[in-house]
Amino acid sequence: EAVPGAEEQFLDQHGLAEVGVPAAHKPIITRDSRPAKGADLCARCVSASLPAPPRIGTLARMLLEDYALIGDLEAAGLVGRNGTIDWLCLPRFDSASCFSALLGDERHGCWLLAPAGDVSATSRRYRPGTLVLETDFEGPEGAVRIIDFMPRRAEGPPRVMRIAEGISGRVPMRMELALRPDYGSIRPWAERASDGASITAGPDAFRLSTPLPLQVEDGTVNAEFVAVEGARARFTLTWH
Repeated sequence: EAVPGAEEQFLDQHGLAEVGVPAAHKPIITRDSRPAKGADLCARCVSASLPAPPRIGTLARMLLEDYALIGDLEAAGLVGRNGTIDWLCLPRFDSASCFSALLGDERHGCWLLAPAGDVSATSRRYRPGTLVLETDFEGPEGAVRIIDFMPRRAEGPPRVMRIAEGISGRVPMRMELALRPDYGSIRPWAERASDGASITAGPDAFRLSTPLPLQVEDGTVNAEFVAVEGARARFTLTWH
C-alpha cells in the first residue's frame, strides 16, 4: 500500500525517525503536574490553576486553549492535550465535521489515543517549522509520545496520521475511533478490514490502517496495546 511509504518519507523529512526530542525543541505548552486519571474518551480538564469544569455525562469539557491545530493546507483538526481529536472536517475546511465533540460530547465523534492509566504530567510542542504536533504523557508505568500530523496531499486523499512512540517503560495504551459524520448526526457502519477497519456513512468512506488488532462495536473502533520504549504504533485515517 502507498500509505506506509508516504508516511515514512514524511517522517524522514521532518526527522521523526529518531526517538527523543532535540534540545532545541522546547515545549510550547507548560506541564500540568496535577494528577489525572487516565484519558477518558474525548475530554478532560488539564489546567491545574482552574476549577474542574462542568461535566457532560461522564466526561469533562476542556478549555479552548487545551487544543492544538494540525492540518494539510486544505483541511484541519483540533487535538486536545488529553490525546483526543475533537474536531475535524474532511475533505475540506468547509466540509461537514466528522469529529464534533468540541461542540458537544463523545457522542458527536472524536478520536482518542492516550495512556489507559494514570497520567501525572503532560507537555507538547510543534516540531520547528511544521504542524507536526508532539504530546508527551508521563505516568507511573513510563512515558509515551503521541505524534499527530496531516501530510500534504499532492494527488492523494486527505490523511490523519497518529503515532504512539514509547519513550520509557511500558505504558498501556487505548485507542478509540468514533467517527460521527455530518456534525455528529450519523453513526456509521464500521467493520474490520485486512489492514485495519473500514467505516462508511453515506457518501463518506474512511479507512483506518494499522498493524494492530482492532475491535469494532456499534460504529466505534477500539484497540488496546502497550507502548514499549523505542517502539511505535501507527494509525492512519484516510478519507475517500
